[in-house]
Amino acid sequence: KAVVSTQSTGAIGKIRQLKYKGEFIERYLQNARRLSTKKLDLVVELAGNDVTSIVEALTKQLTEHIHTEGWVLPSPTKYLLDSADLYLCKLSDGELLDKLFLTLRNF
Repeated sequence: KAVVSTQSTGAIGKIRQLKYKGEFIERYLQNARRLSTKKLDLVVELAGNDVTSIVEALTKQLTEHIHTEGWVLPSPTKYLLDSADLYLCKLSDGELLDKLFLTLRNF
C-alpha cells in the first residue's frame, strides 16, 4: 500500500503543476457518485488552497441535479462540502460561494 500512496502523491503533484487543474477536477467530479471517500479526499488534496474549482463543480452539478433527479443532496456532495475548506473559497471568490449556498437552499 505504501507504493500506491507514493504513486498517488506523485501523480497529485504532477496534476497540481498543470494549468488546467480546475478543469481536471471538474471532469473528475462528474462521476462523484461513483468515487470512494478516499478518492474524494484526493480531489480535496489536489485542489489544495484552490477550493474554488471544487465549489464551481459542485454548484454546476447541484443545479443540474435539481432538474434531473430532484431535491435529495447526493452523499458525495455532502462529503466534499464537509471536507473542503470553504473559507478559502470565500476569501478568493465570495460570489461563487454565495452562488453555491443559494443553490443549496433548494435542498
